[in-house]
Amino acid sequence: MTKHSSISISGTPATADREALVLIHAPVGRDGPLLREVLERGQVRALVCPSFDDLIRELEAGADAVFIAEEALTGSAVSRLHQILVQHRPLLDLPITVLTIRGEPSQALAERLSRFDILGGVALLERPARGDTLLSAAQTALRARRKQYEVRKRDAELQIITDNVPALIAYVDRDMVFRRVNRMYLEWFQMRASDVIGRSVIEVRGKERASLAQPYLDQVLRGVHVSYETRIPDKGGELRDLSVSLAPDVDDDGHVRGFVSVANDITERKRAERMSHERANRLRFLNELGEAARCLNDPAGVIRLIVGMTAAELGAPRCTFSEVGPDSLTVHVKYSLAPEGSPQPASYWLPEFGARVIHLLQSGQQLVVSNAASEFASIEGLAGFQNSETGAAIVSPILDQGRLVAILAVHGPEPRDWTASEIELMSSVSDRCWAYIQRARAESELQESESRFRTLADGMPNLAWMAAADGRIFWYNQRWRDYAAGRTLTEFEGWGNQAPDNPEWRKSLTAGKPFESVFPIRDGNGVSRLFLTRVSPVLDPENRIIRWFGTNTDIDGQMQVEDELRRANEELEEFAYVASHDLQEPLRMINIYSQLLLKRLGPSESREYADFARYISSGVHRMEELIRDLLTYSQVTHSNGEVIVTRANLARSVQLALANVDGRINETDARVVVAGSLPVVAGDEGQFGHVFQNLLSNALKYRKPEIIPDIRITVRRRSENWDIRVQDNGIGFEQDQAERIFGLFKRLHREDYPGTGLGLAICRRIVERFHGHIWAESQPGAGSVFHIELPIVEEA
Repeated sequence: MTKHSSISISGTPATADREALVLIHAPVGRDGPLLREVLERGQVRALVCPSFDDLIRELEAGADAVFIAEEALTGSAVSRLHQILVQHRPLLDLPITVLTIRGEPSQALAERLSRFDILGGVALLERPARGDTLLSAAQTALRARRKQYEVRKRDAELQIITDNVPALIAYVDRDMVFRRVNRMYLEWFQMRASDVIGRSVIEVRGKERASLAQPYLDQVLRGVHVSYETRIPDKGGELRDLSVSLAPDVDDDGHVRGFVSVANDITERKRAERMSHERANRLRFLNELGEAARCLNDPAGVIRLIVGMTAAELGAPRCTFSEVGPDSLTVHVKYSLAPEGSPQPASYWLPEFGARVIHLLQSGQQLVVSNAASEFASIEGLAGFQNSETGAAIVSPILDQGRLVAILAVHGPEPRDWTASEIELMSSVSDRCWAYIQRARAESELQESESRFRTLADGMPNLAWMAAADGRIFWYNQRWRDYAAGRTLTEFEGWGNQAPDNPEWRKSLTAGKPFESVFPIRDGNGVSRLFLTRVSPVLDPENRIIRWFGTNTDIDGQMQVEDELRRANEELEEFAYVASHDLQEPLRMINIYSQLLLKRLGPSESREYADFARYISSGVHRMEELIRDLLTYSQVTHSNGEVIVTRANLARSVQLALANVDGRINETDARVVVAGSLPVVAGDEGQFGHVFQNLLSNALKYRKPEIIPDIRITVRRRSENWDIRVQDNGIGFEQDQAERIFGLFKRLHREDYPGTGLGLAICRRIVERFHGHIWAESQPGAGSVFHIELPIVEEA
């Protein structure tokens, strides 16, 4: 048997490098060889099959067309040929040309050929036929076969596309018969293609479902695009929401040949929409409940409001709010809404409802009962539901610091299937209602205590007052009235003469933060005295400001004492400045004469005298360094009125500092990196340069042995300040020493590193006089980070 590639049993077309093959079976005479000779002259590849068995074998191997003589089509031959074609579906449309003797087949042959009606590719050709007729018939058959391959290929591509679309796709013809469905359609309904293709809509979908879709089917068969939503059970029997689109298939003459149905599963989207709608309704109700509860200061009134609104929202015949006794088992009903004649006990005992109910409620879990008779039939607790005539309920526990303190319940005598939204709503209400009740109790207690408070406040030595949430003062204590004697208190309303335009107070009102300030207040005689004013917000349980409480403390005498101390400090600073300046001259004289003494003694004198002289020189050097640093500190302190604050470019300050420590940098091979653009601040570039010089010197001094110093200067904007960081990889220090190192003459590592202990004190003095702040962070062995925080100066 010769194998060919024109068509395989799977229906794959011949490869491009093979000619199409025509099989010829004419067992009588020379018709077969002659036909083959004619075809091959026309460049059509042909193969003669001497026997019918040869024809069958070659068909199984593959062929694009068949020529067969009428006399070979015996009854058994037709049966075998029909069988092989039906078994191999790609051969069903194989072109077959029957060579007849008279053009028309005999009655017997016609009956036999009728079995090939399903093939649709049988042609008759009368013998003898001209060569060009035979060649034309073969070429026509091969062209038809190529067309079939193209159609089959496009059909396969279309099937691949539709199989990979996440939708249920079907093509139905005008007779309402399925002609094509995609893979998702079959999987969704758990069917095989044979269960659908070639069957009517009624057979596949059922009469009831088809009748529901009939109005839409009638429209699409009239050429109208139709879209609608429906609910259809899937393979598991679950009802799913589908969005269906029907598009008519219209030919060139405008006739509807059928339609395409595309259905998308929108169950999750519809569920999300329903949940969103339910959530919106729940939020609306909770907002309405909250607003209504905030208007009440009576705890009993708040409880009645919560019970009434909750019962109405859920359509429940009964709703009860109860508080739980200290034993966590006795429940006292505070308010119950129920139809007339319903049992309304004043209290009940939780063990009547069983251990399971007690466990759920005391652990803060909701109890949801749809049918008490069936759900509690086999466990304890049914008696409690029967005694209270409860068939269904949602019971929401309320816990305070882990203890069961109250219970909110909706219930009724008949069974009821509660929805997830209803259960969630009850949970949300119970989460909020205790806060509403506690707020009302606090308000009630506050009103009761206000009279006691006012009695105490009137006896205070301070001026005291209260203001509404918007800052309007509505009450003054007796001390205030005495201070304002001779003037009406209406003059002080709002703020009266208490800094009416104070922007910080306005900020505190807006932010709800405490306020503190010092300003003068005139008494009834028009004399002003300085007062320290402190104002704090009074909050409700939900942290909302309900009023402000303020005090004014007379600090006029204290301020006078502080002024005297300030003047004394200034005089002391003046003395330190003069002393540190004038001490330099005597030291210079000591150093000069000690050097002269060394020269006078000469090398012949004892080495002991030379050592004494070196000790004097070393001590003088340390004293000079100490006085120089003390002078710098004094200059910074003393020059409050001399330095003019300008726009200081910190980049230039760093450059100045780097130039001053350049020798040390080169000596240690240190790496100094300035990352980012340093800002312009309010201050003095020279003094900031001194700050950076001190920090760089410290980083170079306290470096790790054998480790190259790595110093980074970075900047970051934080709120209203710049945070400039100087970070090193040095020896570091304990964090609890971070504040001590900024003190006067405070030094760590005294034994190993030289210094006076004034450098960081000078840095702090400079930074603070320009309204900044400096601090340090460190760990031993992990280096140090010095932060310089300076106010941001907005661009002009």
